[in-house]
Formats: sequence, structure tokens, C-alpha cells
Amino acid sequence: MQTVRNTIRAVERDGLQCLQAQSTCPTTVEPMFNSAKQEQLRALLHQSPRNFGKAWIVSPDEQYALKKHQRNRLICLSEQYPNWALDLHTN
Repeated sequence: MQTVRNTIRAVERDGLQCLQAQSTCPTTVEPMFNSAKQEQLRALLHQSPRNFGKAWIVSPDEQYALKKHQRNRLICLSEQYPNWALDLHTN
């Protein structure tokens, strides 16, 4: 119903010309996050989940510690030898 009311008011104000298709692009654009809000978000994202009552995710995989150690070792090796090509995808 509100759309009908808005249309009637527009016809009264602008005549039948208001019924022609118009651009749906906004006439002004304002950033959603100004500098202050960006800084607030950045500070929030850098906080520990424990500050919000959340615990770190614990893997149910019994081999998690071993796999993580192997992954970290490969990362260190790749940093030492940047020309190496590693395929970290397993079949």
C-alpha cells in the first residue's frame, strides 16, 4: 500500500513523467565504514576469541599435531628454498 501512496504523491508532485522508468543507481554514495569504523573493526578482529567467551577450535583428528608439525616444516622449507615447487594437495 505504501508504494501506491508514494506513486500517487509523485504523480501529484511531478505529473505522469514520474511513471517513466528511472535509474535505480543511488545519486550519492557514502562509504559504509569511515576511518573511525574501520579502526574499530580492525581492533575487534585482532582480539582473541577468548575475550568473547569463545574457545579455540580443537581438532578431533588424532593425528592433528603430527600433520600440523609436518605442514609447518614444509612451510619453513619452502621459505628456505623459494625455488622449490610443492604440491600440498593429497589424493
